[in-house]
Order: sequence, then C-alpha cells, then structure tokens
Amino acid sequence: MTKIKISLTVVLVLMAIVSCKTILGYKIFIHPDPVLGDQITPSGDAVTFEKEGIWGAVRPLAYHEFNSPSSQNSEWDFPSPFEGVYDEYTMPIVIYLVIENRSDLSISFNPTASFSLFLGMKPLFPIQYDDLYHGLYMSRGADTRLNLIRKMLLRSYLTLNPGESARGLLLFKRPRERERKSVKILFRARRIYAGNDEFDFIIPFVLDMEKITEPSS
Repeated sequence: MTKIKISLTVVLVLMAIVSCKTILGYKIFIHPDPVLGDQITPSGDAVTFEKEGIWGAVRPLAYHEFNSPSSQNSEWDFPSPFEGVYDEYTMPIVIYLVIENRSDLSISFNPTASFSLFLGMKPLFPIQYDDLYHGLYMSRGADTRLNLIRKMLLRSYLTLNPGESARGLLLFKRPRERERKSVKILFRARRIYAGNDEFDFIIPFVLDMEKITEPSS
C-alpha cells in the first residue's frame, strides 16, 4: 500500500512538472485612466494637459512603437538605436512627451527633476542614462547609436520661448515582475515655470501586466 502511495505521488509530481509552462516574461500595457482631472483631456492613447499657455501631451509607448522612432517623430527617420538593448519583456516604461509654449512668456524645466512616475505611493525611478550609455560603448556603431539615443531622450534643462516646443522620450524602470490588473499609475509634471510662476500636473494612467508563457507544444 505504501509503495502505491509513493508511486502515485511521483506520478502527480511528474504531471505537474510536465504541465508547467515556461514563463517568458511580463508584457506591460498602459492606457489613460477614464477618470481624469481638470486641464487634462484624453486624446487616443495619449493624454493632453494645458494651463496658462503650457500645453503638453503624454503617451506611453508599446514595444513596437518604441522600436519605430519615425512613427512618433518624423525627424527620427532612422532605425531604432535601442534595438537589442531591450526586448518586450524587459523594456522600461517609455513615455513620449511633447511640451509646447503657447504663452507669451518663456517656459523652462529640467526633465530629470520635473517628470516622475508613481505606482501607488511608490516611485518608479528613471533609468540611469549613464548606465545605458556605458552598456553600449563597446557595441558595434556605438558612437552613432549613442548620438541617436541622446537625440531621442529628454534629458537636458530646456527653455522654450513663445511658440517653441520640445519632444522626446522619458524612460522609467519597470514595476516588479508579477501580474497586475488595472493598477493606477501617476505621471507627475512639476517645476514647470512660465516666467516666475511654477505649475504642476498629475496625469493618471492604468497599468496592466500580463504573464506570457511558452506556447504548448
């Protein structure tokens, strides 16, 4: 009787191992929160905001969009310099941001200090661009790739005169790997100055993380 119980246990364990699928990773999906605040308007997959002549648009990018620069900006008519750096299971949260000065004053902001992302109360920290650059230094065509990446990123202090605009990418670290359904994340824009006045915006999105497993053979 004992031998039969042991054999049955072994069979069940083997069946569980066989039925387990390899987890390839987690895909991230981000879309605008249907509950938006004042000065904030949904526009397709993007959200626009405006106050006192400061106009902006925030759009999280999917993997295929991230790897097709010209689909976001006609001036980025070149192959993705990020190719091979990330796959769709490891890519950071990528935000495409546009800021326009529709006021009569100059607008200034520092991208590294002005823009942040929060999952609940926890910050999702920006990617350290120096680490990203360092990882590419020894790659083929490193100089060209690094120059194109710098062109795409919003990373330096900017001053926009009336009628001017700026656009580029912000990269934030992924949340810890696990399935998440309809979790709110907040994009915060702060310390944006129009003349001597400071303006803040909080823009809600909804995040889903889907576990992707290896197809059954």
